[in-house]
Amino acid sequence: MRLLLTACAFAILAAPALAQEEQSAPPPPPGCEDPAFRQLDFWIGDWSLSWDKADGSKGRGTNSISREYDGCVIYEEFSSPEMEFEGMSVSTYDRTIESWRQTWVDDQGGYYDLVGGPAEGEDHAFALELARLSDDTPYLRMIWQDVTEDSLTWRWQGKTGPGAEWTDRWVIEYARITP
Repeated sequence: MRLLLTACAFAILAAPALAQEEQSAPPPPPGCEDPAFRQLDFWIGDWSLSWDKADGSKGRGTNSISREYDGCVIYEEFSSPEMEFEGMSVSTYDRTIESWRQTWVDDQGGYYDLVGGPAEGEDHAFALELARLSDDTPYLRMIWQDVTEDSLTWRWQGKTGPGAEWTDRWVIEYARITP
């Protein structure tokens, strides 16, 4: 009986403290339900890739894009066996800067930190530009254009300076692989 009374007394005394603690605890972080996290969804899927090579032949590859980590991350796996080139990226919407961030790495030692998002009013649907950490960092960007349900054009572009025009360095045609 004494144990039961002690337990009841503890519960009565602790209840206000627990209620106070629950009220002062910070709210959980918001999930990735915000529509901004869906702006790159057009890219999700399995794709067959082709591009023009310098010798006039066609280069080929594949790209598999999926949504991961509770819908917060776009995960990319790129492969071109004929080029002996593979890479991957992770992309997410960054609420703090209200832009997309992408990190790309590959088996050639390449690393790119890109930022951007939808390109309203431009001739492309979406753009990510290399984060420039110094004056020595090149001006590079990727854009997605001519986006349909089953195809799109991806361009890797560069320019010589702030006022210069963007020029293509690699143009890839995407065709959706349907199951």
